[in-house]
Amino acid sequence: MAPNRVVALAAPLIAPLAGAFAAWLSTKGLNVPKDQLEEVFLGVAALVFGLAFQFNHNRYKWDELIERQSAETVPATDPLIDAVPEDPADEGDVLIDDEFEDELEFEDEDLDFEADEDFEEPLDDEEPEPALPAQV
Repeated sequence: MAPNRVVALAAPLIAPLAGAFAAWLSTKGLNVPKDQLEEVFLGVAALVFGLAFQFNHNRYKWDELIERQSAETVPATDPLIDAVPEDPADEGDVLIDDEFEDELEFEDEDLDFEADEDFEEPLDDEEPEPALPAQV
């Protein structure tokens, strides 16, 4: 039987017993007047009912969470990481054709943009120099 059902069934039985025990203990140990024993009894019984209600409420939330997590099943493995490659020969270094090897090697003069004539045109955000009048 689930713990929340046990608490729900036992709370009406335990609350009056706890109240009676608290009233008996207050007469023997604390010397509470006889006219306030009913208040002690009701206070402790209400406290036990409150704790039982709080337990059942939190247990209900816990059960909902477990159901939601079990409904959202997540695979134990990631299909992208654990996927088996289709061709084992594809793993490893990528082969480069001989005709493209010379294009992949850069030299310092290839990266010198100031000496390149293609970059002398003004950019869109720069204003072009004014045109000189034609000489006739």
